[in-house]
Amino acid sequence: MVDICTLPSRAVFRLTGSDVTEWLQGLITNDMARLEAEGALYTALLSPQGKILFDFLVYQADDGLLIDCEAVSLEPLMKRLSMYRMRSDVMLTPQPSLGVISSCTPLDTALPFVELAVRDPRLEKLGHRMVGDPALMRQEYESQGHRVDDESVYRDYLLKLGVPNGAADFAPGKAYPLESNFEELNGVSFTKGCFIGQEVVARMKHKAVLKKRTLPFTTDGGTLAPGSEIRAGSAKAGEVISSSGRAGLAVIRLEEWRQSKAAELSLEADGVRLKVAFPDWLNLKEELSPL
Repeated sequence: MVDICTLPSRAVFRLTGSDVTEWLQGLITNDMARLEAEGALYTALLSPQGKILFDFLVYQADDGLLIDCEAVSLEPLMKRLSMYRMRSDVMLTPQPSLGVISSCTPLDTALPFVELAVRDPRLEKLGHRMVGDPALMRQEYESQGHRVDDESVYRDYLLKLGVPNGAADFAPGKAYPLESNFEELNGVSFTKGCFIGQEVVARMKHKAVLKKRTLPFTTDGGTLAPGSEIRAGSAKAGEVISSSGRAGLAVIRLEEWRQSKAAELSLEADGVRLKVAFPDWLNLKEELSPL
C-alpha cells in the first residue's frame, strides 16, 4: 500500500440545485441511491454506444455534490453534462481551490481546510480520498510526521493493482465499462434503470461472455508504448494501453491468452517479453474457463 499521495492531476467541481440527484441518476452508470449511505460513488458517463467518455467519483457534500475528475477532463466533462441539463435546476461550478489527496494511512481529517474525507469506493486497498486545500493538507500531514509522496507513486500503485484510472487507461470513446472492469470496481449498477449507454452495458452483462479485459502486466525490461501490439506467437493477444517503467495495463484477448498459456507461449510486444498478472479482486472464472 501507499502512504499519502497528492493528486494534482485531479480537479473538482460542484453540482448544486434541487434536481441534481435525479438528473445525474439518469446519466451515469452508478446508482445515486447508494450515495447517501456510502458517501462516494465511482462511475462513468458513457456514449450512447455504451463506451466510456469520462470516469470520475461523486461525493456527497453539505451543499450538493462534488465531482472528482481528471483535471484535463474538467471542462469537457462539465460541457458534456451541461448538454443534458435542459430545464433542470442544476448548476455546475468549478472549484479551483480544492484538490485531492489519497491515503492508505488513517489521518486526522477534522480540519478546517478538509471539506470531506471518504473511503475510495473502488477497492479497499485504495484507502481514502480527501478533498480540500491541497497545499494546506500536505503541509499539515508533513508537520505530523507523515511522508507525502507525489502522484507518480500513486500511479505506480494503481498499475500494480491493475486499476485503470482516467483517459490514459480507457481510450475515451473506445473502451466498454465491463471490459474495463467497472463491475468489479463498483462502478456500474444493473438495477438502477436507464442511463446513457445502458442497453449496451446490460446486453454485454446478460447475453455475452466478455472476450477482452483490461489487465496489468510487467515486462522483463523496458517500457512499452501505448498502442504496442501484444502477440502470442503468430496470434494477436492484446494491446498496451498505458505503462510506467516495467508495469502497465493492456487490453487482453482472453481466448488468445488462455491458448498461449496452454501452449506455453510467451507474450511479446515490440520485442519485449511481458507477463500478464491476475488481480485478486478480479473474477474471470467464466471468461477463462477451463483455464
